[in-house]
Amino acid sequence: FTIAGGAITGFFGLATHASMNFEAQISAVGAVSNATAEELDKLREVALQVGADTTFSATEVAQAMEILAKVGMDLEDIYGGVAEGAVRLSEATGADITTSAEIAATAMTVFKLSAEDAVDVMNTLAQSANASTMDLSDWITAIQYAAPIAATLGYTIDDVAQSLVILGNSGITGSVAATSLRNMLNQLADSGSKVNE
Repeated sequence: FTIAGGAITGFFGLATHASMNFEAQISAVGAVSNATAEELDKLREVALQVGADTTFSATEVAQAMEILAKVGMDLEDIYGGVAEGAVRLSEATGADITTSAEIAATAMTVFKLSAEDAVDVMNTLAQSANASTMDLSDWITAIQYAAPIAATLGYTIDDVAQSLVILGNSGITGSVAATSLRNMLNQLADSGSKVNE
């Protein structure tokens, strides 16, 4: 009974500690985003649900939420699908949660996508990254370099992803791929009417 009692006490101690860490992380999201009590409840609910549905803990999901909030993403977008998309991207590629949240925020912002598109966009990025020789950190560089001009020219995130797969599988990776794609897009922009020819 003593041994069993000690095991039970240890279990509840760990559970209490995990719960405290989770609440502290949710509070951190709230502090960064100036969330209302109602918004915090929604963030908490989504973090717990995504944590239950994926290989990541609710605390890790809340960490992704904090990163997204720090780059200025709206809370409605964060709990409306972007946080889940970032976590799914991390799960699919093996990248850390920070990297996935950064690329999610960049892609969603640059291409002016809605939270409802988040999971599909992250699936596209995951499939493309897994089909390429580039890792997800290379994709962040490429998205940051090339996505703004691509969006201006009317290209989609799918177009950028496919281009990066081609470059990566041709041995052009990292910042070189990002610069190459941006230069090609700039040339298209400079050619004016020839873009549509």
